[in-house]
Amino acid sequence: MRSSTNRTGPMTGMHHRAKEAMQAMSNDTTPDPGLCATCQHMERAETRRGSVFYRCLRAQTDLSFPKYPPLPVWRCRGYQPQATEGAKDISPG
Repeated sequence: MRSSTNRTGPMTGMHHRAKEAMQAMSNDTTPDPGLCATCQHMERAETRRGSVFYRCLRAQTDLSFPKYPPLPVWRCRGYQPQATEGAKDISPG
């Protein structure tokens, strides 16, 4: 049986910091995702354990966009606000 306390190697500290960060995020509320919260190219996924992930759908067609961008996102050249419900079409025709 493997014991997590006996692990050694370069990933140990990194794994520990990532685990602490995940615990901190799940303790209270989901951190502000910035522009991703209102972008039409964002897909929000929540795990059964309560973790929340924001996936950029632009990454499917443009590899310059990260699939899971570091949050919060305050600037994004691909940002397009979601269409608001009940918005009237004012185009002539």
